[in-house]
This record gives sequence, structure tokens and C-alpha cells, in this order.
Amino acid sequence: MKLGPTLWPAAVFLGGLALFSLTWTDAIQIADSGELVAAACNLGVAHPPGYPLYTLLGHALCQLPGSTPAGRVAWLSVGAGLLALMLVYLIVRRAGARPWAAAVAALTLATGDIFWRYSSLPEVFALNAALCLALVFACLEATRTPDAAGRAAWSLLCGFFAGLALSNHHSAVWVLPMLVPAILLPLGPVRPLSARLAAGLMGGLLGLTPYLHLILANPEALPRWGDTSTWQGFVTHFLRQDYGTFTLSIGGKAAQYEALEYFIQRLPGQLTWVLWAAAVAGLFLLIAVATSSAETRHPQERLSRAGAGWLALTCVLCGPGFFTLFNLGSAGTDAQVVERFFILPVALLCVCLGLGLMWLDHKVLDQPDFRRTAPLWRVAALVVVGITALANHSKADVSKNYVVEDYAYNTLASVEKGALILGLGDVQTFSILHAQEVLGYRPDVQFINVKLLLYPWYARQKNRERPGLNYRFTKGNVDTLGLIKRELERGVPVYLATVYNDKVLRRFAGYPTGPLVRLLSPWTVSPPAQWVVRHNERLYRRFLWRGPLPNPEVDLWSAQLQESFASSWHSIARAAVAAGDRPTALRALARAKKLAPWMPLLANQSNQ
Repeated sequence: MKLGPTLWPAAVFLGGLALFSLTWTDAIQIADSGELVAAACNLGVAHPPGYPLYTLLGHALCQLPGSTPAGRVAWLSVGAGLLALMLVYLIVRRAGARPWAAAVAALTLATGDIFWRYSSLPEVFALNAALCLALVFACLEATRTPDAAGRAAWSLLCGFFAGLALSNHHSAVWVLPMLVPAILLPLGPVRPLSARLAAGLMGGLLGLTPYLHLILANPEALPRWGDTSTWQGFVTHFLRQDYGTFTLSIGGKAAQYEALEYFIQRLPGQLTWVLWAAAVAGLFLLIAVATSSAETRHPQERLSRAGAGWLALTCVLCGPGFFTLFNLGSAGTDAQVVERFFILPVALLCVCLGLGLMWLDHKVLDQPDFRRTAPLWRVAALVVVGITALANHSKADVSKNYVVEDYAYNTLASVEKGALILGLGDVQTFSILHAQEVLGYRPDVQFINVKLLLYPWYARQKNRERPGLNYRFTKGNVDTLGLIKRELERGVPVYLATVYNDKVLRRFAGYPTGPLVRLLSPWTVSPPAQWVVRHNERLYRRFLWRGPLPNPEVDLWSAQLQESFASSWHSIARAAVAAGDRPTALRALARAKKLAPWMPLLANQSNQ
């Protein structure tokens, strides 16, 4: 395992590039992906806190030729993922580890299925990991720099990376304790401390400048969440007051330690049980160095006491400390929301993994009894990483996942000109936003997220989009029954993407059309079942069906979008059964099974 000093980092870089390129996607994916791409392409304002750094960097990539807008923005995640790998390698090497240990740590991060997946699609989490690791690196270097001028320079970089990290994602706040040993300690003498504080503050303000985008953004550019052009609107957005500043989601509920338990369950897919033990050993090594009387535990180890102690604290805060604040559980689509926040603590654990391997290398493998077999143990660690990559590839691969984009296209293709669609959820809202604002498809259709009508800015935005809509905002109440009634009376076709309230279907009759329900005026006669079947068959012949079906065990969110198509055919089958039309019911059930084979067929239908 004697490679040149530049070959190990080159192997890490090229290995990461091969992995991320293999799974890279040119399509939007679940959750916020569609909104982030739209914000990047149009220089809009995404949901709180706005992610201005990601928006500005993504906008630069949107101007490049080739691929699709989503694919170009996804290269930002690929680049950020590679930067994160190189920073793990560099941090571990600077701590005193040999190249093989640093490479294993970096490649372990690369092959974890969550980090791997989010380094292949347009999202903010790979960039968040890279910026937080850059902050950790700068802070550790600052604690090792003895001269005042060097400390001040590193303090400037520490503040800058802290500001940049917060300009991308607020979970970076859990890494900010690393600034204490880097800038504040020791507390004297006054002059060097003042220089470090001034440099850190200057760097922080510079790193936060992307937030000026929220103030200066074109108010007509979509997406546009809230009114960030005013001081009050900017503060509300920055503090995420629409969601609740210290919560992940509106109205979510979860047990205090549920996220922590789920994190432990998912760790084998990120570190494997074998390497997880080494990561825990590395965490204990940090604590041992911080509490020891000597500056280091081994002549080759170059961790300062202050840096080691605060890094251990940061690992705890980013993991268990953060998880206890989660208000989302670990079941259903909540699990996919929560798991994205595992990326940062896993990245820090990979640093600990490298330190654990360093301890193993220095304390065990360098001993005379192990010198002959030491290369085999080192190769074995790399083999474990390779096995993890093979096991996780299918979970991380989003290269052929077009479910979200196809859902948006098929939904818009299902409606009449000038239609109104009412729905819920980030995926529905943001996928249709991307289709209309980035791809330019069906701008005549208006989509309204019913839950967002609780916010006055959203009601005003929707009224501006469609003259005559005239939705009457009432604080704490959403009157979609009145909205539907008025729009139907105006002759506007109204559809439901989500049956969010049983009162709607009790008040208005409807029939399935594509993944939607077409609502009818109270005085309108429902069309016969045979007409509904023929209508949907015509629609399905022109729908987009790209890529394989989603795996509900890996991507439940995409699977639920796919299920919306099958549910329509289930509804048709129920109507056919009620009418005594067995052939139509069987044909509808066959279509439903083809669209979502994991969904159980209704017993009263399948037994007909």
C-alpha cells in the first residue's frame, strides 16, 4: 500500500467522482429539489431561510450549456460532495494519520447511501457538509497556529466559512462552537484577541453577504416565498418563523429520541458496523486528547487539546443534540425528510473514523507482532468500503429516477386549459413549480397549495397570478369550499391533486382524471363510467413514463406519487363494481397493478 503522496488524494477524488457521476441525475427529485432548481434558474427566493448561497451558485451553473437545468444544478452537489471528501482526507491527514487511513475515512463518507444520493441530485445538503467541514478544518488549523498574525488570518477564514455555511443551511449553527478555540481561546493578551475577534467578525460578515439576494431579488421571480424586501419580512424569513424557528416542519410531532434511534438504525448503511466501531474509537480519542496533560497522545498525532475537545463537542451537538429537537418522526415520508440531516453528523463521524484508524495504525499495526500482517488489515479496511459501495449503489442511484418530473408533466397534461389545481405537500407544489417556471410547460394552469393559504403573502401572490381569483384571506382559516364554488361558477375547471378534506367531495361530485380528481358543479351530472375509462385511457397514452418504477422501501415519497395514478384506476374499478361492470373493473385493476404493483388490490374488487 505504498502509494505516492499525491496518489492517495487523487484516488479519493477520482473514486468520488466515479461514484457521484454514476448516480448523477438530470431530473428533480423528491422534497425541495424542484423549488431549489427554480430558485437557482430564476434567482427567486426559496422557502425559509432562502438558501441564498446555493441559489447564487446554482444560478451560475444554470447558465452553462448541456444537460437540463436540474442536471446542471445537480453538478453543484457533485462538486460539493467531492470537496467534502477531500476535506475529510485533509483533516485526518493534518491530525497525523497516514494516507491510507485518511482515504478510508473519505471514501467511507462517499459510499454511505444518504451522502452518496444527495451528492448526485440538486439539493443543499452536500454543500452544507462541505462548508461545515471547511469550517472545522480552518478552526483546527487556527488552534495549531502559534503566531498572532497566523491566528488572525485563520480567524478571518473561520468567520468566512461560518458565514458561507449559514448562507447555505442553518444546521451549520451546530458547528459554530468550533469558533471558540479557533478565535476566543486563549482569552488574553488583549491585542491578539481583539485582532482575532475583528478578523473573525469581518470574515463572518463577508460570508453572510449572499443574504443580500433575499432583499434585492426580483419580486416577480418565482419561487417567491414571503416578502423579503422589507426588514420585517427578511427577519421572518431568516429566522424561519413561518415554520417555527426551532422546528423542521409545520405541525410535525415526534418522540424526543425517535430521530436519534432512527439515526442509529441507519448508521450501518453509512459506516458499516465494522467501521462504526473505529469511528466511536476516534470520538473517544478526541476526548482523551482533550483531557490529557500532554499536548498529544502520540508523537505523530497533531491534535491540539482545545481543537480535539471542541470537535468532540461539535460531533455530539450535530448528532444527538440536534436530533432531540426534531419534530418529525421516522415513519413514512417523514423518514426521508429526517435522514437528510444525518449527512453532517455522518461526515463528522467519518473524521472520527479516520482518527480511530490513526490510533489503530500507531498503537497496534506498528507493533512488531503486527508489522507483517499490517498491510492486510489496511487492505481489509478498503475492501469493507468497496463492499459498502456495492451494497449501497441501488439505494443511492437516482440517475434514472424521473418519477417527480413525470408526475408534474402528467398532472399538467391531465387538465383543461386555464384549470385550477388544489393540492398539498412540497413534492406536488415544487415539481409543478419547476415544470412551469423552469421548463415552461402549461403556464396557463394555476396550482395552489392549500396549506400555504394560511399565509397572507401566498394568498396575495395567487390573486396576482390569476385576475378574478379573489381569494379572501382569513387568519387561521382556509376557505377552499368557497374558492372552489366561485371558480366553478366562473367556468374554471377545478381539480384536486390531494383529497385534503372530505367535505370537498361531499359538497362537489368528481371523477378521476389522470392522478387528479376533476370536481363538478353541484348541478352537473357525473359522466358514465365507460366515458371516464375512455377518457383516462386517452390520457395515459400521452403520459411520460421514463425510468423504472420507484422502490417504496428506498424512496417512499416517489412511490406515493406513483400511487396517485394507480389510485385513480382503483376509483374507476370501484365505480365499475358498483355498476355491475366486471370487465371494466378487472381492466382498471390491471392498470393499477401495472402502475404500482406494491399496492394491495381491494379485496371486494379482486374477488369479483
